Amino acid sequence: MIIYQEQQKTYFILILVFIIVAFMVLALLFFPSFFGLYSLSNIGQFLLGLIAIMDLVFFWCFRKLTILADDVSLSFGFGFMKKKFSWNNLKSAQAEDFDLKNYLGYGIRFGRDKSMAFAAQGGRGVRLKAIGKDYFFSSANAEKLVSLINEKIKS
Repeated sequence: MIIYQEQQKTYFILILVFIIVAFMVLALLFFPSFFGLYSLSNIGQFLLGLIAIMDLVFFWCFRKLTILADDVSLSFGFGFMKKKFSWNNLKSAQAEDFDLKNYLGYGIRFGRDKSMAFAAQGGRGVRLKAIGKDYFFSSANAEKLVSLINEKIKS
């Protein structure tokens, strides 16, 4: 049974970067003369097509962060890039502000403090202490979620 569910949209400006890159790559692929190129080799066309597809997959994945807690586990992540923990693999949780200096950006980031962040937006989030590693993920209801997580860990 689901006990908590949240979807947090990524900042539009970050998603816009993916869209602009896709348009630039597709323009280069279909209109190389606009960029001063007469033609592209088959390998060049293949690589640009592959880059465009990868960019669109990342656009789809990073458009929102999904957080889901049920009776058995807690999961959070972007698209198919998620972390999932059973409650007995978690030590504690606390609410804190997203530290941009630590993670140097949004998305899936490795922090200077050896933690890993899943951040769709700045603001409040959850610092999760798991067996082996610390994680941070942004949340619109960080305090409520921390209370729920700590309660499930104790039971």
